[in-house]
Amino acid sequence: MGILRKSYLVIFIILVSIIIVYFNTSNIELKSFSLNLITEIIGIFITVFLIDYVIQEREKQEKIKILKNAYKEFRRPTVGLLNLLISIYKATSQKVPEDLKTTYSEILSTEDFYKAIPYLDFMRAAPVMPSTTWGLHISNEVKSLQNSYNKTIEKYGFALDSTIITEMESISNSHFLQIFGLGDRFAMVDNATNFNRQTLTVLATENLMEDLQGFLEKLFSLNEYFGKQVNEEFIIKYDTGIWLDKIAPKVGSGRVDSPK
Repeated sequence: MGILRKSYLVIFIILVSIIIVYFNTSNIELKSFSLNLITEIIGIFITVFLIDYVIQEREKQEKIKILKNAYKEFRRPTVGLLNLLISIYKATSQKVPEDLKTTYSEILSTEDFYKAIPYLDFMRAAPVMPSTTWGLHISNEVKSLQNSYNKTIEKYGFALDSTIITEMESISNSHFLQIFGLGDRFAMVDNATNFNRQTLTVLATENLMEDLQGFLEKLFSLNEYFGKQVNEEFIIKYDTGIWLDKIAPKVGSGRVDSPK
């Protein structure tokens, strides 16, 4: 495309030069020859312009296709993390919320959500197979999201703009995720010291809920920005069926009496 655009300047210079010759010569043959050249050059200019336009449109469509794939790969682990937060909310709630909302951004911004999740006991069994604790399950999910984001940046970085790359890296390396994913570290220390830990309330860490709020705002903002770039529906709805009693986890199953 760069070569074609340079051609515009060359053609324009040649065209102007010949037009000057045409209007400043009294030689009839030269004047006729100049007019023919002008006609030919204008035809070449139109051809180059059309070729350039077709190439630009193809590149534009190809980039949109690439960005759509990148958005899908960004959204998959993102929804996985949001589902995890919903599961934690259910496991720490004392009852099913009266208003279940319909989107992740709505349900994860309620006052009740932020009041409930600090009560999560990272030592309780998570609703997954094979059986593991909430702490280890969360740690695995955090690592999965970080790895997925890194792979997306590596794979599609040539097509992503700086805002998307910067925000994905910021989210992946956020203070909230660093604390949220500490379950495996505690398990390693406990195993090394033969310490039989009974409860662990990482989400009760001071100011962590403020970090989570900022984290989610940034995550939803990036999802909206990314989705609009590829003309995809960016509002993420969740399945309220998770609150049914037959769906794990049970309401309050991961809750401790006190988060301290």
